[in-house]
Amino acid sequence: MDIVKKAVNKNISLLQMKATRLAVYGMTIASCAVILATMGTDYLSNGSISLGGFWEAQANSVALWVLDFMPFIFGFWGQKVGVVLTQDVNSLVQEHTDELIKKTADLERQAMHEATHDALTGLPNRILLRDRLDQSLLAASRGKHLVGLLLLDVDSFKEINDVMGHHSGDLLLKHIG
Repeated sequence: MDIVKKAVNKNISLLQMKATRLAVYGMTIASCAVILATMGTDYLSNGSISLGGFWEAQANSVALWVLDFMPFIFGFWGQKVGVVLTQDVNSLVQEHTDELIKKTADLERQAMHEATHDALTGLPNRILLRDRLDQSLLAASRGKHLVGLLLLDVDSFKEINDVMGHHSGDLLLKHIG
C-alpha cells in the first residue's frame, strides 16, 4: 500500500510540475505580448522605439495597463487548473486503488478457500484435513486429550463412475458431502 501511495504522490507531483510549466509558458507568452504591444504603441506614437517612449506608452495607455495584468492572470489560472487537475486525478486514482485492493483481497480469500476445499463438494480437502489434524494432535498432547478421526469410504465408487459416468459419480459425492 505504501508503494502505491508513493507512486500516486510522484504522479501528482509530475502533474503539478506540468501545470506549473504550462502556467510559466502562459506567463511568458503574455509578458512577451505586453512588451510587443508596448513597443508597437511606442512606434505608432513616436515613429521609433526608445526606452523613454516605451515608458511613456505604458504610462499613457489604459489598454496596456489591462494587458499588464495578463501574465498574472495566466499564472494564477495555470496554478488553479493544476491544483484542480491533480485533486481530480488523485481522487480517481484513489478510487481505483481501493477497488483493486478490494479485488485483490477477494481473490486471495478465494484462492485460500480453493486451496483448502474440494471444488466439487466444497468440503475441506486433504491439505486442510492435515492442518486441522496436526493442530488437534498438538492440542491433545498439551492438554492430555484424546483425538478421534472418522473415515468414510464409498465402496465400489470406481464402478459407479465407470458404469454410470463421472457426472453421476459427482452427483453422488455432492449428496454424500
